[in-house]
Amino acid sequence: MATTVVMPQLGNTVESCVVNRWFVGVGDQVEETSLLCEIETDKSAMEVPAGVAGTILALLAEEGDDVPVKVPIAVVGEAGEDPGELAAKAGPGAAGAPAAGSGAAGAASAAGAASAAGAASAAGAASAAGAA
Repeated sequence: MATTVVMPQLGNTVESCVVNRWFVGVGDQVEETSLLCEIETDKSAMEVPAGVAGTILALLAEEGDDVPVKVPIAVVGEAGEDPGELAAKAGPGAAGAPAAGSGAAGAASAAGAASAAGAASAAGAASAAGAA
């Protein structure tokens, strides 16, 4: 039965990690101690072990993606097994497609959304201050 490997939480305040490099590809055999990828926060980097033996059925994030902690990053199971259901539960980044809000384009759109929200919030605060 297929199992997901999730992005580990490296500390109490860590909300996401960037996938720097994958050491495995779809179809590769892994052991529990096999290293899947290298991840990084603003303060540290580490390697993520598979935690389960089997075949890599899907990689759910791309190199450079900023992935929230506890979100699936890979599916491991038996060779030939369909990762579809687990990959679909993983969300928009499933089946190798970058997650919404990930990668350079996602960061740009997230920054744009934050800027727009900040501008609206600042405009609202200025209006409220002017009304007082």
